[in-house]
This record gives sequence, structure tokens and C-alpha cells, in this order.
Amino acid sequence: MFMILRLRSRQILRDGQDAALQLAVTNKQLDMERSQREVPGCLMAMLGHELRTPLSVIRLALGPARNPQPVSPHALQAVRDMDAIIERCLQADQLDQKQLTPRPQSCNIEEILLELRDSTETPQRLMVRAAGLPIVQADAQLLRAVLSNLIDNALKYAALGSEIRILAELPADAARKGVHLSFANPPGPAGLPDAEQVFDKYYRAPGAHDSTGSGLGLYLVRAIMELSGGWVRYAPSSGEIRFELWLPL
Repeated sequence: MFMILRLRSRQILRDGQDAALQLAVTNKQLDMERSQREVPGCLMAMLGHELRTPLSVIRLALGPARNPQPVSPHALQAVRDMDAIIERCLQADQLDQKQLTPRPQSCNIEEILLELRDSTETPQRLMVRAAGLPIVQADAQLLRAVLSNLIDNALKYAALGSEIRILAELPADAARKGVHLSFANPPGPAGLPDAEQVFDKYYRAPGAHDSTGSGLGLYLVRAIMELSGGWVRYAPSSGEIRFELWLPL
């Protein structure tokens, strides 16, 4: 009996040592994985900072105050596109690192839509109907990112010179109160996106590769809407590109 107890004691001791060793290895692996996750975030933040400084210089140099000669609108649009890509990459990295936390505040959807419309190069193409909506509680910066990405997507991939219809309304038969928005436009040369991949990270339709883009816009839209307690879906109809989203009140 004494020998049996002694052998069992030694086995328990060895098991404890093995468990301690396995725990140490697991903690080491977790530390390495954590470091690997943090490196891309630090790199992306550094690149975002370093790239935005020269972009600001270029923007000032192209502005009327510094350059009395007419500047090509393509040059100005190229700077805006680069700035937008940097911002989307930073936001996507924050989402991956779970660093985006919505901070709800009172938001007027109609005012945000009209402001975003007027900031585009062709505001006459955007037909906005959003009158009589209640104030929603949402993160203003993230809401602007969602609506801006959907507007940019429509302008970039709609048929040249076509009308883009934006409708925001209160559904009368909704089980839960909220604001329903839709963005619709006829497809351009890139055609209709793949419904199975349209919200995937880095996805771009084969016909869209000639245009500047990151493939992150719609990925960010879906992720932000899920963080905000809403939803977004791709709902094409009658040969038109159509995105719908719902925001809770």
C-alpha cells in the first residue's frame, strides 16, 4: 500500500509539472499571438499618420490659395481617394482589433445625408428624400462613415450621369421602431456585384478593378451596422443596385 501511494504521489507530481509546463507554453503562445495582432495595428496607425501629412501638403498645394492656375479635378479626386482609402484601412484595423466602440448621441439623418450630398462633386445626381424623420441615437462619426461609404459606392459604380435615389423613412408595419434607408442606382460598366461576396473584406467586382478602391467600404458598412444594433443588406431589383439598412430608434 505504501509503494502504491508513493507511486501515485509521483504520478500526481509529474502530472502537475506537465500541466504547469503546458500552461507556460500556452501563455507564451497567447503572448506571441497578441504581439502579432498588435504589430499590424501599430503599423497601420503609423502609416496613416505618415501618409496623411504629405497628403495635406499636396491638398494645400493644389488649393486655389497656393495655385492660381486651374487644377485638374482628377488630381483633386485622386487626393480624396487616397485619403478615403487610408481612413477605411484604419477603421478596418480598429474593427479587427475590437477598438471601435459606438458612442450614441442625437443624430439628424436628413441633415447628415444633405451635408454628404452637398460635399460630392455631383450633388445634382443624388435625390434625397428624408423629411420628417425623428432624431436617432447613434454614433455620429460611425453613422457618417456608413452613409458616406454607401454614397461613394453608388457614385463610383452607377451608370455615368445616372440618378442615385436615397430614401429614408419610418416603416409603418415594423415590429421594432427604427429608420429604414435605401440607396438605389442603375449599374455602370462594373455591373452588378456578387451577392455572396459584396460585404466581404477586400472584395471588388471584376469590372471594378479599373477604379480606385480598397474593397473595404461595404465591409465597414456591415460591421458598423452590426455594432450599432442595426443591419444592412444587398437587395438588387429590376436591374438596379440597391442597398437597404435599418437603424434602431
